[in-house]
Amino acid sequence: MPHTSEEGAVHIATQMQSAIDQLRIPHQTSLVSPYLTLSLGVVCTVPSPERSPTDLVEAADQMLYQAKQRGRNQIVHCSLMGQEQSVG
Repeated sequence: MPHTSEEGAVHIATQMQSAIDQLRIPHQTSLVSPYLTLSLGVVCTVPSPERSPTDLVEAADQMLYQAKQRGRNQIVHCSLMGQEQSVG
């Protein structure tokens, strides 16, 4: 999402998570919830020659993995310039 701050990206991720929750899609095999949940990894950066698009995707994948490790239905986010944070 170009021209979106980390705070803005987390806000949109939270809205997406809430929209999925409101659908109440049954997920009978889940250990987390009887309904489908959404885990997201959100990463923000300022494009530069030192960072490739692959760096961004790899960082987002790491954040997603952390969200799943923390119990799923999580949003974990970071800035490639800053400290990792999580929002449940």
